[in-house]
Amino acid sequence: MYWFGIKYILTAVLWCFAGESWGTQTGLFWQVTDFHYDSKYSESGDPSDMCHQVVARAGKPLGMFGDYKCDAPYSLIQSAVQAMKEIDDNPDFIMWSGDNVPHVPTKEMSTSKVYNIIRNTTSLLTETFPNATIYPVFGNHDPYPSDQMSPDGGDYYEMVANVSGWKKMLPPDSMTTFRKGGYYSTLIKPGLRIISLNTPLVYKYNKLVAKLADPADQFKWFGQVLETAKTRKEQVFLSAHVPPGMFAKVTNISWFYPKFNAAYLDIIQKYSPIIVGQFYGHEHTDSFRVMYDTHGKPVGSMFLSPAVTPWNSTLKGAGFNNPSVRLYSYNRDTGNILNYIQYYLNLTAANIHKSAKWDVEYNATKDFIIKDVGPASLHALVESFKKPNSSMFTKYYRFNSVSAETDVSCTGTCKEQHICAITCIDYNQYYKCVSGHQNVPTQPYVTPTPGNHHFRSSSHHPHHHHPPPRYMLYIIIGLSVLVVTLFILIAVMCYRRRVHLAAPRFQTLKVN
Repeated sequence: MYWFGIKYILTAVLWCFAGESWGTQTGLFWQVTDFHYDSKYSESGDPSDMCHQVVARAGKPLGMFGDYKCDAPYSLIQSAVQAMKEIDDNPDFIMWSGDNVPHVPTKEMSTSKVYNIIRNTTSLLTETFPNATIYPVFGNHDPYPSDQMSPDGGDYYEMVANVSGWKKMLPPDSMTTFRKGGYYSTLIKPGLRIISLNTPLVYKYNKLVAKLADPADQFKWFGQVLETAKTRKEQVFLSAHVPPGMFAKVTNISWFYPKFNAAYLDIIQKYSPIIVGQFYGHEHTDSFRVMYDTHGKPVGSMFLSPAVTPWNSTLKGAGFNNPSVRLYSYNRDTGNILNYIQYYLNLTAANIHKSAKWDVEYNATKDFIIKDVGPASLHALVESFKKPNSSMFTKYYRFNSVSAETDVSCTGTCKEQHICAITCIDYNQYYKCVSGHQNVPTQPYVTPTPGNHHFRSSSHHPHHHHPPPRYMLYIIIGLSVLVVTLFILIAVMCYRRRVHLAAPRFQTLKVN
């Protein structure tokens, strides 16, 4: 026992004083989405006209960091990216989840304006994070006209690569498929692959793809890449802008054409054992989805990160949000997502004080009291939502608007729509769920644990044992106390060292 204890003390010492390599199995990465940069935003603008200044307007000036009725001014975008840098300037990588162009009429935009907007955001990210790998995807507002993403390649993808600067960010092995359809895949590290999809190609408001079976052959390629990854024993992150499934906040709103939603789900369910995380934007709200297999077992986590823009959607009931960015932690060895921290800017307070103070809105595992954000944990969380007056659902709904709509409750049909959207990504299942004809799983999935037959009773041993001499007991007890004491001392030292090293990553920030 003495040498057993010494072994663990030495291990603890080496682990504690290994410098920056301490805890290297855990990595961090950013997700930022839906900037919707509007260069025409003006503090003297008209909130009913996207805060654009058409004629002189009397009254109180608008906020320097934006307005809930409008898209993001450059000051807000710059503040968000600067906050990311101050919180963690050395992430493993950054997922940039699309939609950079503002919600303005087509006549106010052009292809050259689109390329310039994307270039400006690209420059801000790459100059702020010169050593970080950035994985961008397209949003439905990034083409011109908006929503009409080309399935035929052409100049658009080439121009974004060259004029907007994405060629410098994308790995060389990704350029062939990027030029064909704006999608690509590459290794983050050996054993962990990212697949970046162009989901505006299957967006139901894209008229260019309505009659196509597989726009730009993306689904065919998607399946082939996943099959190769499976053969090579790689784990996979999926990154895209538009998510599958239904929008929880507005009745009967979906994003994919039905045929594409079904095809997409078929692919990701088939390869769910190697897909360890799915990351989307688009909805501007904060939510998640759980994917199940045919036996009702949760097999996939979908993370829907909220937007930087605070814009109040034209979809009735969709509402507005506070600006936000998200920092994930993951296991570098397995790719499993462990947790995430949601950061946000209270836009009202920032405008009043003319200073951007980015705070932690919530810590997913801590605030939702779950061990991680894997499929089983998220399933257990949504099960807790079903309870009457669920405190967990109340938290979820407050966070859904990034703490912007704190005085709005969600009960009855509203709550039902959220639960059904989270658990039923297939359209038919969703409609059955909200109509009450199909119940989502009502029991938390429990991983089987070994039975008692794995443990043997010492009473079965045929030999008779004599008790050890009394002085040996005193020696063993004394050594045990010494080992435990040393271990506690080292644990305290390690904890203090860890807090010292980690503190800069989770501080409240004030960005002027």
